[in-house]
Amino acid sequence: MKKVFVSYLLITALAVSAACTQEQGQITMTLQSHGEVRILMDGTGKATIDWGDGTTDECLLEDVKEVSEYAVSHITGNDTIYIVAQKGGDRRRFYFGDSVRTITITGAHITHLTCSSNQLASLDVSKNAALTELHCAWNQLTSLDASKNAALTVLECNGNQLTSLDVSKNAALTSLKCYTNQLTSLDVSKNAALTELECGSNQLANLDVSKNAALTKLSCGGNPFISLNVSKNVALTELECSRSQLTSLDVSNNTALTHLNCWNNRLTSLDVSKNTALTELWC
Repeated sequence: MKKVFVSYLLITALAVSAACTQEQGQITMTLQSHGEVRILMDGTGKATIDWGDGTTDECLLEDVKEVSEYAVSHITGNDTIYIVAQKGGDRRRFYFGDSVRTITITGAHITHLTCSSNQLASLDVSKNAALTELHCAWNQLTSLDASKNAALTVLECNGNQLTSLDVSKNAALTSLKCYTNQLTSLDVSKNAALTELECGSNQLANLDVSKNAALTKLSCGGNPFISLNVSKNVALTELECSRSQLTSLDVSNNTALTHLNCWNNRLTSLDVSKNTALTELWC
């Protein structure tokens, strides 16, 4: 009886462990549209894609390096799967019809995910802590939770419908692109490693980059703020702050600037006498 009980506990523990491992590497996304869906992945080990229509694809991410990236496109219609092309890690398929679909990707060691321009309505990456790069631009996302992805160094979520974005848990970020959304605020005070920030064409009333001394590129034009302090950003080489409501702009500390675009503001004067490295000026 004791042996049976121990065996039962062992089997149960293994099953729970396997389930937890699978869940930890799980990424889900939903869409309601027809046409091509393209996903790019990189990392190590196996990854499985459940297309939500009874079909699955499996790939070895180690093989991806031979073709530089893993591209998957899925298309389905009239209960028929059409494989247009398949070479290495490159697969192309299409969806026909506008029913809601949930795509589930499972892989504990996916480090790079690109799912841009797929008309995604939702994306859940909270169970994939291995991600270092996430590109989910030009979809229809209204929210994005990256709080569990502390390893992220690159986040591109531009061209969505986000009204808020919390990157306070993403201290490793070096590049953040969140332009063309509906953000009313953006706190990057915990992102000291940022070298590139593109947050233009939002609804930001102010932007504090005083804690981002490593910034070399800042693009924040097309926001309604009336002031911008870049005095602590001495490493800046590119600054784009056009189409805003700035009444003054002090770039005297930004002697490394090579590109400055501040046209279509409310500036009455601009002193660039200290910016001897400038090669391009739009004002």
